[in-house]
Amino acid sequence: MALSLVISLTMVAQESEGVWTSHANVSSANITNCIDNGDYIYSLISNTVFKFDKATSTFTAMREAQGMSDTKVVQIYQNYAKRQVVVAYDNANIDVIDANGTITNYPQIRQAVSRSAKIINDITFAGDKMVVATGFGVAIFNLANRGVEAFYKLNTNVTSAAIVGDKLWVAVAGGLYVGNAGTIYSALSQMTKPSTATGRILPVDNTHFLLYSTLVRMAAVNGTSVTLTQLVSGTPKSVQQTPDGFVVSFYSTTGYYTVDPTTYKATKNTGAEIRTTTESGNWWALDGNGLVHIVNGTAGAAVQLQGVTIDNYAFWLAYDKWGERMLLGRGGNALDNASDWKPYDNNVYRVNAYDGESWKDVTPPTPNCLASGAYEFCVSPHEPNVYFISGRSTQGVSKIVNDKCVYTYVRDNTANLLSDRRKALAFDSQNNLWLTSNRDAGKLLALRAEDQKSDTVVPSSAWVSMTPPTGMIQANFKKNKFAIGRKDTKVFCGGDNASAIVIWQNDPTTLQISQQIRFTSYNDVSGTPVKPSYVNTIKADRKGYIWLGSWSGLQKFDPSEAFNSDFRVKNCQPTDGDFTLNGANIYDVAADTLNRQWVATASNGVLLIDEDGERVLRHYDSSNSPLASDKVYQVAVNEKTNAVFMTTPEGVYEFNENGVLEDDDISKAYCYPTVVLPDFTGMVTFKQVPRDATLRVINSAGEQVATVTSTGNTALWDACDATGNRVATGNYRLANAAGDILVNLQVIK
Repeated sequence: MALSLVISLTMVAQESEGVWTSHANVSSANITNCIDNGDYIYSLISNTVFKFDKATSTFTAMREAQGMSDTKVVQIYQNYAKRQVVVAYDNANIDVIDANGTITNYPQIRQAVSRSAKIINDITFAGDKMVVATGFGVAIFNLANRGVEAFYKLNTNVTSAAIVGDKLWVAVAGGLYVGNAGTIYSALSQMTKPSTATGRILPVDNTHFLLYSTLVRMAAVNGTSVTLTQLVSGTPKSVQQTPDGFVVSFYSTTGYYTVDPTTYKATKNTGAEIRTTTESGNWWALDGNGLVHIVNGTAGAAVQLQGVTIDNYAFWLAYDKWGERMLLGRGGNALDNASDWKPYDNNVYRVNAYDGESWKDVTPPTPNCLASGAYEFCVSPHEPNVYFISGRSTQGVSKIVNDKCVYTYVRDNTANLLSDRRKALAFDSQNNLWLTSNRDAGKLLALRAEDQKSDTVVPSSAWVSMTPPTGMIQANFKKNKFAIGRKDTKVFCGGDNASAIVIWQNDPTTLQISQQIRFTSYNDVSGTPVKPSYVNTIKADRKGYIWLGSWSGLQKFDPSEAFNSDFRVKNCQPTDGDFTLNGANIYDVAADTLNRQWVATASNGVLLIDEDGERVLRHYDSSNSPLASDKVYQVAVNEKTNAVFMTTPEGVYEFNENGVLEDDDISKAYCYPTVVLPDFTGMVTFKQVPRDATLRVINSAGEQVATVTSTGNTALWDACDATGNRVATGNYRLANAAGDILVNLQVIK
């Protein structure tokens, strides 16, 4: 059973042709549990298990590459007597990790029951037995032979179950039920109900168990009757066995409690962390600062976990080419739907950066120039290590240099030119910085490249000010969308249902508006009207074409053609099986280094489509990838590796289509298609070729017919020679500079 599961997972990994990384959020708000298992400590944070090696003081994020059988972990449990850590996944898959770190998979529940019942609510232990409370009832496994001893299909959501002495105790929403451990029950009515109390069950001995939910109580068992005594008030974060009894962690100022297994009483202790130990008198404590070893009351240095440190959720993404890093931000977001809106959180603005190896908190130090929330990053194309970011309200626009705020533009220091509400920012091809707003009393502003370089606020006379184009001013300020495309054409929308799409061009010398137009609807190439509603994103691709995503799907157009009388847009409608992009709610779009578009959706995951918007090249959601949510807020591409990053309600994900290829590894190269037929009009795609290299296409005679340049580990060829003509029928090879043959293919003209 386990072997077949490993094989199927390997096949999926090969078919996906890429590497997924789930970037755990290790902020204090996302810590779920921590277990000391002897040589290793296992922590569950943001659905990811971290393994800490006591001997080396190093953390490892446990994923499929480390032998885990699935992706999203919902809870970890400790079998104290056997020194095992049990991992429960959101799809009811189970892994058991022994004291040596060896992982054994138990897929039976995931494979055996209906989808509606595939949840694991709790796991307890009794000798070699593992008792699993599920959405359908109870499953009991024998850990010695890895088999299933019993399935109790009670057709009831069982919140907890445990064997105490010779009895099976079951907790459901309506109370506690008890029966003989060796009897198979098919309904709760066949068992005895001694109490209406409920919660999670943790065996103490043959006549006692802990019962905890909003209270922690000691249950004394006498046959099928039970007497409950309250020990602690409040809902604990974690309850575990220790050498001296049990520890109840609240992960708050409530502190933690130790429970004496001989007196059945609880003692309060100070310490707001999750506490765990296999060493009598010594503790391991986990909180937002990291993992600390406390020996005889003296705490050692905290060892920090590696991951995102933004509390609750992160939204904004941008690639910083200067630092070759991905910027991740939290402040306000700009989604249209109330159910997707996240509060801007007064006095909470955080920035993280990921350089490909580690996350760092790079929030500009206090005083916080954007204390009331911030919006998307705008990375300078001409000043190294500089980005601009817009505040929600009166905080204006701040310049961040080397992760420090050097100044902030506000109404007062721009002679009241700047709007007092959120601005949308973009750079044009001359490196002028444009600031747009749809609020009354605000001006359309531009700041020339030479005036941006100061580390102090420039005089108001430096700003190029102009009256906003017709249709720009709207009531809502949170959802402004703005991009600059071909021929420095500006495209703006306020984001509300009735907001117009405003397009304009400026004189390249004076920067004053030279022509403008507004649309509430436009025609697609077939002449069918398209009326975008609730515009979520406006992005320019690498050729300057604009991609506009809204509740009404995705459109592509050349903005410089918008002033023509017969202006048309492409209403992108590629399909993937039963799914079509037509009419989907599009949250964001980002062009990768090959100018293909990664498309984030409200309920269909993320798609990769070709640069024409006609074909779905990849489509990932929670059913076929590690994504824990089908809702993807933002996408951004690492321009060095071509990896795409995504923010979701469940955390931050990265997909690297190319994986990692060593420069001298040429054995993994391949292409598709391998046979280019006469009607093929796309691009031959070479994969896993040397990174960022110039490669040669040669014919069977060894003559060079074309060259291609790889971006990351991918290169494209149009099956044409250097003059642009289709090559003749024959066999062709791709070679590197040293003459090594990487790929063979055939072209039929």
